[in-house]
Amino acid sequence: AFEHTGLIDVDDLKGFLNSTRFKRLEKVPKDQRKEESIYTPYLFPTRPYTAAEIAELAPECVGFGKITQTKPQSTWAKYVRAVRGVWVKPALLEDEVLETKKKTGKPQYRKRFRIGTQKKKSVVVAITNLLTEDSSWAATACNKPELTLDRYKRVSDLVNQALQVKPRPDYLLLPELSLPLKWVDSIANRLIRAGISLIAGTEYRHYERNEICSEAFLALTDDRLGFPSSVRIWQPKVEPAVGEDRDLTSKMGKSWRKPSRRRKPVYIHNDVHFGVMVCSEISNSKERVRFQGGVDALMVLAWNQDLDTFASLIESAALDVHAFTILVNNIKYGDSRVRAPAKEQYRRDLARIRGGENDFCVVVKLDIDGLRAFQSRAKRWPDKSDPFKPVPEGFTIRG
Repeated sequence: AFEHTGLIDVDDLKGFLNSTRFKRLEKVPKDQRKEESIYTPYLFPTRPYTAAEIAELAPECVGFGKITQTKPQSTWAKYVRAVRGVWVKPALLEDEVLETKKKTGKPQYRKRFRIGTQKKKSVVVAITNLLTEDSSWAATACNKPELTLDRYKRVSDLVNQALQVKPRPDYLLLPELSLPLKWVDSIANRLIRAGISLIAGTEYRHYERNEICSEAFLALTDDRLGFPSSVRIWQPKVEPAVGEDRDLTSKMGKSWRKPSRRRKPVYIHNDVHFGVMVCSEISNSKERVRFQGGVDALMVLAWNQDLDTFASLIESAALDVHAFTILVNNIKYGDSRVRAPAKEQYRRDLARIRGGENDFCVVVKLDIDGLRAFQSRAKRWPDKSDPFKPVPEGFTIRG
């Protein structure tokens, strides 16, 4: 009877509940995850899902999954209005039919995801020097994460530095396996409230049959609903590093859970195009070069001790992708850096940090507009005044 009042779009509420029931009810046996018929708890919730949680539970709000004729932001707006009962930008609620490519018989998936409406000409990135002990790795591999007060205080102090440093960063990057899953909410929410997006390597997620995987977590500020909010994205690591695979299998009895989708997406956040890779993924030259012409920055979250090899990979990526390449590594090994495809050698490393006993962050400004202007020239001919190296042969700007 409530649906006849017109106060809430019950169809949108049902759509959200049906789409997310496997995630919301993950602890319930699969054979008991039936379609819900009681909606009262969601009509009068004591703590309704936030806009970010809705996007996290229903990835179609960001654009993941098969391409449909409904814009992802429209789906997100409808779910947020139905679940939270709040005002959203009216234009988003209109059913706009998108032009789709001819059917090929195979499901079509988005390769680029647009988030936010701002147009930034430059961004400030904070790269971190954060220690994650080997004991923390062993604990998370055993599904007994090390959630000590001392460790939380170190991560919290680092976040406080990012909140106080000037200029204030647009993005804070944390290394691979540095953020426990149970701390994601508190850390991400604290940064988002200050307008800072988080890109972090999270600890292992465990599944049935001793399967395991790690992910890059993205909490990105978003204003498309008509008010400040954010979206949350989990990007799984496709394969473990060779040594990581050996240790997980021989010492922990774990096997890697490979994702169904292997292709790395391009995130267009407030008109800044970037991609994210986790540690050994950057050694895959084919995947790396797929970003060429499509990103302004490539962000790599690492736990790596082979510094010479990774230094060569980062320097190569900056040139063959022709983008700002950012590496954040465990402070135990260091060499976190921001590399630019600059012409002058002294301008190539915008920041490079290694060593030290304390956790800290360094902010770097990326001239996105300047890089794009250079890449947009009709000819590759070099000039003495050029700030960047010539683009690679066959370089084409996409998107």
